[in-house]
Amino acid sequence: MNEYVLDHRAIEELHLSGDFREAARELLYGQLPVPFDKWTEAQRQALLSGTNEYGEPIALLYQRVEWTVQDCGQALRAAKFNRERGDEWVLVGVDQPLDLAQLLANLSTYSIHETRGAVQTGGRYTLLVPTSGSDFVQLVAMLYPHPAAEDAARAIWRAQIGTDVVGADLATHIGPSIDMLGRLNLRFRRQGTTSLIFREPDQSAAHEEAMKACKGQSEPDRARQMLTGVMRALDENWEYDAVDAGLKGDLVAITPSPSGRGKPGGLITCKALHLHPEGKVILAWVRNIDELGELCNRASSQFRTLGRLPVLAFTSSRNLVEQFNDPPSQVLKAAHDYTYCISSFNPGCLT
Repeated sequence: MNEYVLDHRAIEELHLSGDFREAARELLYGQLPVPFDKWTEAQRQALLSGTNEYGEPIALLYQRVEWTVQDCGQALRAAKFNRERGDEWVLVGVDQPLDLAQLLANLSTYSIHETRGAVQTGGRYTLLVPTSGSDFVQLVAMLYPHPAAEDAARAIWRAQIGTDVVGADLATHIGPSIDMLGRLNLRFRRQGTTSLIFREPDQSAAHEEAMKACKGQSEPDRARQMLTGVMRALDENWEYDAVDAGLKGDLVAITPSPSGRGKPGGLITCKALHLHPEGKVILAWVRNIDELGELCNRASSQFRTLGRLPVLAFTSSRNLVEQFNDPPSQVLKAAHDYTYCISSFNPGCLT
């Protein structure tokens, strides 16, 4: 087990009082959530506040729920998934169908102690899920690796729970954090490895360190970093920094930085986007249709002084791209002349 499945040294590196280390070892080696009453209040608090060697939480709160295939299927349909046959669902832009029944079956392995191994019938599943939506998305992606798993998880969470975080008073179990499982379980670690991105070991090590440094960033910081990476890649200029586009409000939007030679900033080699006399362009991160509308309003208001310039709006929502293609407002219809909406990006994926 130590050699092929679990990294026992990960337990030794926990930032946790020695009085509670045995409880952590039992919880983490068990790999599954357990009822609250298994631990004392002091043990629960120690486990929930403890961290691993990377500063990630050791344990999370979980809640017991009962979901049906039908309800989850409706959630997928609302998120623009299309059912092909049986429990297979397809999302535009993803060739591989998603098997909803298999996703729920994989998720139910986390609650085998609750059901005592009994086979679920009638399309109803007893599940133990984290109390936050982001942790739920991570758990689904880990248990059911699929290109559309995260989109499906967000859709199901939104329909079944409705809030980003469930109150601690509704939690019924405590279990290993998804980050800790990834560190402890060698199978999950191999599943998410990035060590083959670079040919040189030193470059791979530097990349790993850079990714660790991104842990704990706020969402705007991650989005700004992603946009900077996109701008550097598009224009093949690795000296660009994130310079605010001056749109005000809470929007995360950047523009090419000054060249450092006393010349105005602007794109250098990306001719496809060189639509402004000075090569100006705006790159922004948006999460919903309201933010996209605000971006178009604020960007177009600059046209009087700067002239018309292209706007690239990046998002992780494929549904938002569909909304933009068939816009509900005149502002977004007019924005088709200068705005491009691009999906399938994850903030922080480019540096």
